[in-house]
Amino acid sequence: MVHWLTLACLLTPVQVSTKPTASAELLPPSTAVVIELNDPVSFLTQMMDHPIHERAKKDRVLAQLYASPRMFQARAGLALGELAIGMKWPDAVKTLAGSGITIAFDPETNGVIAIMRSGDADSLPALMKTLLKLGNDQRKKNKGPEIETSEYRDITVHKIDKALIAECPGMLLLTNKKELGKWVLDSVLDGRQQTLALDETFAGYQATKDKADSITAFLNLSEVRERGGMDDLLKGTRSNAFAEFLLGGVIEALGDAPYVSAGLKLDETSLRLAANTPHDPASISEPREFYFGPNGTGRAPRRLDVDSGLGNIAVYRDVSKMWLYAGDLFDQNVNDGFAQAETALSTFFAGKDFVEEILAEVKPDWQLVFARQDFTNTLPRPAVKFPSFALVGELKDSEKMNPELKRTFQSMIGFFNVVGAMEGNPQMEMDMMNADGVKYITAAFVPSPEDKESTEATVHFNFAPSLALGKNRFVLSSSLSLAKQTMAAATKPARAAADAVNNFEFQLEGEMLAKILGDNRGQLVSNNMLEDGNTRPEAEQNIDVLLGVVSWFDNLSATLQPAANQLRLKVELSLRK
Repeated sequence: MVHWLTLACLLTPVQVSTKPTASAELLPPSTAVVIELNDPVSFLTQMMDHPIHERAKKDRVLAQLYASPRMFQARAGLALGELAIGMKWPDAVKTLAGSGITIAFDPETNGVIAIMRSGDADSLPALMKTLLKLGNDQRKKNKGPEIETSEYRDITVHKIDKALIAECPGMLLLTNKKELGKWVLDSVLDGRQQTLALDETFAGYQATKDKADSITAFLNLSEVRERGGMDDLLKGTRSNAFAEFLLGGVIEALGDAPYVSAGLKLDETSLRLAANTPHDPASISEPREFYFGPNGTGRAPRRLDVDSGLGNIAVYRDVSKMWLYAGDLFDQNVNDGFAQAETALSTFFAGKDFVEEILAEVKPDWQLVFARQDFTNTLPRPAVKFPSFALVGELKDSEKMNPELKRTFQSMIGFFNVVGAMEGNPQMEMDMMNADGVKYITAAFVPSPEDKESTEATVHFNFAPSLALGKNRFVLSSSLSLAKQTMAAATKPARAAADAVNNFEFQLEGEMLAKILGDNRGQLVSNNMLEDGNTRPEAEQNIDVLLGVVSWFDNLSATLQPAANQLRLKVELSLRK
């Protein structure tokens, strides 16, 4: 840690002109990655003074961590560091990089460079002198060589191991490659006609980035593709069907896009990450139309709200079309697996073609719903309590498909009973009912006499597989209660036409996750003791810290939106108020 702090401190100001030149005007046009932190002091202050710290200090368990010897040592170390350099840390950060930090990667030289712009150029030389002295003192203490200092065109350059640090007026340069450092220093001294700032791809990124983001990032995909850096990524889904389902369309979009950008924004109530790339739906190949829909109009269904809801995953995917184009999308191993699965599933569906006669009858709007289960008045009660889950789909012709789904569900329950009997597992008993025009077929595990009153039953008793068949929708759920709730929620009005066209939506509720973890606290403590070798009090403290932290968060959400000629991924973590 001391080594890196010393290294960061040694980033000396590149003193050239008083005119604040943009970092892009100093970087070579071959630069592939640019990461910018525009106001380091504000960002670090925001993190250190964030309201989450006060919330943590009020927590019974976490307050002990803030008062722990380790935290005291960290605060003492910071105070000693401030004493050594003669200024408080915000002033030191301001002096070193108060006007921004740019980190860039250039594949031409395979070099990384950091450009640090001082927010107090007058104080920079003295701070740099102090930091260099501290660095040399530390190296002498460790019996290492002194920092090497030389000149390049009247600019002082320091070499620390493999790192080079150049001092210019109001600016510091840190790089791992001499060639890249020389290129940027020449730009500083002489200026150049061809730089990253004039690159058409980078200019397109600059025009669209959100200036309010604390941290921004740019990746030149054209440059990466030209050097073969995306070959593995573009081929990656050919051996993984789940990766294709999840990311196939995005990966194809990246195969043609000039760049991808990202921005991070932090405030008192949330942390948001947004990534964007130019996107033309017309450029998507026919095999991957299953991902975005015709002309990119595929829309994820409206997320369903249920009691004690843990989260939702809503997505547009035409699975039957993906299966039909499997020969174009996957390698031989995956296609062999598809063929075996199709044979087995066709058997369950009484010999019907699974892809063309079953999957093709399901619309490409899918949703998974998760919810906490309440076992308070339930016996037998499983020792490990899982959330319930439900798969929700819409049928093109429910009159035709409902009997098929009913028969197949019954056959599968019978199959699982046979397999379970051979392994000594409890058997399932089936039942059927009708309510509000919906037919429910459900199964429940039958407890043995010794398990009837158990509060430490096996995981089987988390499940009561249920199938709900309505006029247009079906629900396949791990519990009858959730099947009823999701079917009722699914009958509410669909999305308004003006709503955002999201290809994918995800939501996870922090409060409900904390409750589910709390339901399993005893098991988590036992696992912590076994896996990490902790005592019970240590394990309980670790788990209570986890539960406390999770309870602070309101929700974690993610959306993938093809809109306005861009493909946009947004991930947001919100704090509870």
